[in-house]
Order: sequence, then structure tokens, then C-alpha cells
Amino acid sequence: MGLKEKVKVLNNDLANYTQATLNNDINTILEYTYPAIFNLIAREDMQVQLEEAMNSEQAPKITKLTTTIDQPLQNFSNGEYTTILADTSMVMKSPYPENSELNEILVTTLKTQMGENSSVAYDTEKCVFNIKKTGQIVAIQEGDKGWKFVDYQTAMNASAEEQLLPEEIAQALFTKKIYPKVKVESEEKPFSLADYDIEGNYIEESSDSISSLLDIEEMHI
Repeated sequence: MGLKEKVKVLNNDLANYTQATLNNDINTILEYTYPAIFNLIAREDMQVQLEEAMNSEQAPKITKLTTTIDQPLQNFSNGEYTTILADTSMVMKSPYPENSELNEILVTTLKTQMGENSSVAYDTEKCVFNIKKTGQIVAIQEGDKGWKFVDYQTAMNASAEEQLLPEEIAQALFTKKIYPKVKVESEEKPFSLADYDIEGNYIEESSDSISSLLDIEEMHI
């Protein structure tokens, strides 16, 4: 299979994974989750956690999710891998709409929870927090199992005894990984997937904007 065909397969799996996230399709999300994570938490337990998060009244709701291939495919002994940038926009209702002091504290707290590659602002008219976050996902294909996905930070935070990623990938990502700075914009961006031409150069393709609401808690997959 040539490079262009390989990336098209990745694009398709990534689109399915992203759409499943937007649609609250837990079964599909778990099917595309890198299976080593189930050594840390049983699949059934993760399913329960996801269901609880999606049904939570207090959780942020995703209003937009854009996923883009971040680098060319890399080979390792058992297959191929790459990284995906995930730009997420969320809104969260304030539990204290009449308390400006507590809302200021919550802005700081949410910013800390979301990390440096995020922005949090409080809308006093709508009484909601607007959250933008850029994260990174590791995409791995081993053998003929298709592409699977795992949150970068989750994988890298695992201890040596609980290492999720193959050593080759972990070492490569640890030395090369750089997060981009978050661009805070008001306008919607279309769902986009990076593709390559026959010579391995990037071609940006986009479809109509895909938006949905998804109740989540701070959980990395």
C-alpha cells in the first residue's frame, strides 16, 4: 500500500473516531481506543465512566472538535504511528451565575485543569465558561488491527510499569513532541483532515463544519 492510500485509511478511521466522540457513540469510541489502555482500566469500567461523564449536568459540552494529522507516518517494529492535533471548543454552565468572585476562581481552576494550551473565559451574559483546548492524540496501527487512538498525555503519564506505548514510540514522542500555541478565535472552523499527495506532501482537505454537544468530564482516552 502506498503512502497516499495509507493516509486515506488513517483519515477514514480518524473521521469515524471524531464523529463517534461528537455523537456520544461510546461503543465506537472504545473500538478505536488503543487497547493497551484496558490494562489500566477495564473496558467495562471505562464505558461506565464515559456514560456517567456524558450524562453529567456539571460537565463541559463540546461545541466543536477539529482533528488534524500532525506529522508524516512513522514506522516502528510492529507497524506505524503518528500524532493528531485535537482542537476542542467547549461550554460549561456556571454553578454560581450570580457570584462573580467564584466565577473568577473557577476560570483560574479550569485553566489549570485544562493546561497551558487552553483558554478559558467567562461569558457574563450567558453565564457560561467558554473553553478552548489544544491536545495531542497518538495514532497507532499494529498489524492489521486498524488505527487506534490514545491521548498523548495519558500515555506519557503512565508509569514505567504501566507504559501504554511501545518503547520506540514513547522515546520518539518524548524527544520530539511540541504543542502548538492555542489560537483563540470566535469563528467556527470546519472539520479537517490532513492528507498527503503522491510525493508525501501535505494537502489540507475540509468538509462542512461538524458541531455537536457532548457532556464530558476531564477524561483522556
